[in-house]
Amino acid sequence: GYAVDNGFGVRGVDVRAAGEILEAPFEEGDVLEEGALLYTIDTDDAQSTIDQAENSLEQAQMSYDRAVENMENLNVTASKSGTVVSLDVEVGDDVQAGQQLGTIRDSGTMELLVPFNSADAAGISVGDAASVTVNGGLETVSGTVSKVSAVEEALSGGMVVRYVTIDVPNPGGIASGAAGSAVIGGVACNSEGTFSYKAEAVITAGVSGEVASIAAPEGSWVEKDALILTLTSSELEDSLRSGELSLESAQLSLENAQENLENYQITSPIAGTAIQKTYK
Repeated sequence: GYAVDNGFGVRGVDVRAAGEILEAPFEEGDVLEEGALLYTIDTDDAQSTIDQAENSLEQAQMSYDRAVENMENLNVTASKSGTVVSLDVEVGDDVQAGQQLGTIRDSGTMELLVPFNSADAAGISVGDAASVTVNGGLETVSGTVSKVSAVEEALSGGMVVRYVTIDVPNPGGIASGAAGSAVIGGVACNSEGTFSYKAEAVITAGVSGEVASIAAPEGSWVEKDALILTLTSSELEDSLRSGELSLESAQLSLENAQENLENYQITSPIAGTAIQKTYK
């Protein structure tokens, strides 16, 4: 679309972009510096290609992130600290996503949920000491208030109560579902409540796979986030590799599209006189 003579020869440059010319700020006979702007071509098509490449890259990144997360879920970890009281799978077993694999429990601390008359509950605070009786026995154990409900509830007979949760160290004889009553600050609860384990969690598979190894067998104590067992899945490994390749391809496509945008501004490769202007 143009030619420049610097006294030693004529030089032209191939145009590497197609589109409508928006600017052509030179005329034949103009003396030009090297790098002077000759043509600006409409970049709408190029920008559309960049936008599409950015969308493809975002989608590829999301797919790759999901594949990485699935691979991480092959390591099944403890959601709470406690003892692995049951493990329902063995090495070599196939499991499905969402399948229950076992149970973790910390039976060292129990929770007792009991109702207090609403007026009495208003004077109870978290951290208050409680005297707890188990299953109507004569002996009591000490506990600590961990929660006082702000919601009033009506029991049969029209009594308005608020429920209080008490943490009780388990001497070893309190089981989940056992009945208990409490006295706090000289005030007795309205009626008995039931004990439950303060920390109990189901071990669940986040993805499908085959049990490759067991790190925490039944009876072992685990801390929160500790590894319990490991799954393996060739399908997830293939998905991760595919995601990596798709992400690399999308990144390369975007880089090429961005580099191509530079071709929409054409500059003089040398200093000299413009001797030909074919396009306007």
